[in-house]
Amino acid sequence: MRSSSPRQVCSRSDSNYESVRTSEYSEASDAEDESLLVFDNDAQRLDLRQLQLGESVYDDALLSPLVGKHQHQRKAFLRAYLLLYLNFALQGMVLLRVSSMVVDQLDEIEETVFGEETGLCNYVRTDEIPAFNIWGEDHAAVRHEQGTKYLQCLPDEVFFAQSFRNLDLDGDGFWTIDEAWTFESRRGNSSQAQMHSTFTRILSTIEASANVVNGMSVYQHNAQARSQAEWVLRELRSAGGKMPRAVYQTQVLPFMDMCFLMDSSLCGNMLFRRAFNRTVFLELFEVGDFSGAPLPFLELNPHSGGEVHDMSRLCKLSVERICPLFFTVAYELFGRRRRELCGKPVTSQQVLPTREMKSYWDTLTQQVLVEEFDGYSAFEQQTANIYRVFLLLILTLWFMAIVEEFRKLLYWWRVMLCKADDVVVYAAENDEEEQDVVFSEVSCAYKFFVIVSNLLPRTLIAYGILYMGARFLVLSKSYEELMMNSLALTFLVSVDEMTFAAFVSNRRRTWIANAKPLQVKRSPCVDRVHAFLLW
Repeated sequence: MRSSSPRQVCSRSDSNYESVRTSEYSEASDAEDESLLVFDNDAQRLDLRQLQLGESVYDDALLSPLVGKHQHQRKAFLRAYLLLYLNFALQGMVLLRVSSMVVDQLDEIEETVFGEETGLCNYVRTDEIPAFNIWGEDHAAVRHEQGTKYLQCLPDEVFFAQSFRNLDLDGDGFWTIDEAWTFESRRGNSSQAQMHSTFTRILSTIEASANVVNGMSVYQHNAQARSQAEWVLRELRSAGGKMPRAVYQTQVLPFMDMCFLMDSSLCGNMLFRRAFNRTVFLELFEVGDFSGAPLPFLELNPHSGGEVHDMSRLCKLSVERICPLFFTVAYELFGRRRRELCGKPVTSQQVLPTREMKSYWDTLTQQVLVEEFDGYSAFEQQTANIYRVFLLLILTLWFMAIVEEFRKLLYWWRVMLCKADDVVVYAAENDEEEQDVVFSEVSCAYKFFVIVSNLLPRTLIAYGILYMGARFLVLSKSYEELMMNSLALTFLVSVDEMTFAAFVSNRRRTWIANAKPLQVKRSPCVDRVHAFLLW
């Protein structure tokens, strides 16, 4: 008889032991047949109280240290558990990598979009800011509802510059540097609301444009351009370092809707969606009883003759040259980060309806180039019902691929925790130094060792694979990525079998193949719970 140890079992030297135990087991089984729950699987009747060992490093680590000659058991133990922890290491590293990819992707999206200091977007209320023309006519009714929240993805300095009311804190009709500092301190986000710099840049840009236009020879005979420049200079001098409301509304505000784009390639999108056009631009400018175009445009486009003809050209000039003069580096930073987030653009040509052409100059932009980005295409695809059904199908297949592992774990936990039955798991060969492996004689210490070193890590990894694998699949951005990710994950479930096939010797494979099922004693309550979980 072997001495008791965490990896050994007790055995009998009586030659009649096997026949007696087999007879007892047979009689007990006959008496309990009516109360046992069984199921069919490939023409095999497997008892819910039995664990059939298979070609896996988990089963090898359980059985190999108990089989063979006494002097070889230590070597078998070391080899079996070396492969077991190699399997755990492979699964664990891949699982950690998948987990980090999931967490990093979610954190990156959250930080990029909603980061407190550097995020592109935040929520604003309609009672805090006037409605945007950029939203288009479809939102005209909704955007006037008081208290409605909208997601805005602009730097604060650009967003709040859309309305002079946001800047003129005391309502005296002038925007001052002190008010800019006060506004900046209230927002508490100096990286996005550099209002004191914005104030200085806007004021100096308008004053410089007025001086340049007033001295340009091309406008010497353009009375409208010269009178506009002289009026702006006069208003700024009388304001004494402040920005008057009238100057802001005629020289700055008309460009704001185009500044919101932060990408000149989106000018065609804006025109095609009728969010902004030449008529709206001129209406904003002509509130000051002027005609032609604001001074920053006249300075940068002297060949225009003092008029706005091509709205597409005006938009690109505004986004690329005028708006960067008004705002700080945050404007350019947000533009670049939005392009990175939106992905690669795809350009197409669109034609505006003829009824939208109010004048000859409108026909110059009847045909426009529009951009559709990969990010938006992926969003549309992921929100489509057909993609959701396909994702559900893939998740179902993923669950089906891993549910077998959980069924095995259920058998393992029951066999390790319940009282063992008198079963000869492995019959010794004709060798006096080998002894039978009887499951009921396996020590509690060895079972505890198996649970801690084998079963518990296996269970945790299985749950991690199921949970993180599902999240990894949900984060897929396309059909192709979803299918590739699902195929990449399935090998995680079979790493133990691949390790067994690659490294386990033929002799140990024979032990596993010849081993009888491990069996525990009958427990009606546990049987019912077990059957419920499996069915």
